[in-house]
Amino acid sequence: MRAAGRPVRPAAGAMAQARQDELDAIDPGWCPAWDTGWHWCYRLVQNHVQAGGTLLEAAGDVVVQGKDLGRWVTAQRFGWEQLLPIQQWILGNTLKITPAGEEERPGKRTQDTMWPSISRRHGSSTPVRDT
Repeated sequence: MRAAGRPVRPAAGAMAQARQDELDAIDPGWCPAWDTGWHWCYRLVQNHVQAGGTLLEAAGDVVVQGKDLGRWVTAQRFGWEQLLPIQQWILGNTLKITPAGEEERPGKRTQDTMWPSISRRHGSSTPVRDT
């Protein structure tokens, strides 16, 4: 069909060239390797910082267009390993976002650390042991 000069509908999940051109005109750095939701939040955070705001790290401090910017920044820092190298580069070079350090990550919960909260909820002061 394309060879005959007739338009070809994009396959399921594929982006039409016209849509790609429109997105490139808005933001040439947008890349379909990641979803538009990620890029939308990135641009909201970038706009916030460029307008004089600080880089957010606390959830709920700033919500723009229904997106919690602090929660998004935190998710990027703690999910750094799941980002593509180019996403890591973009975050590090444009927003100065870095991966969360080991000291920032919550420690692994063990039975000993979980017991106080369980016992408070159930009113028990000693663990029940299976025999």
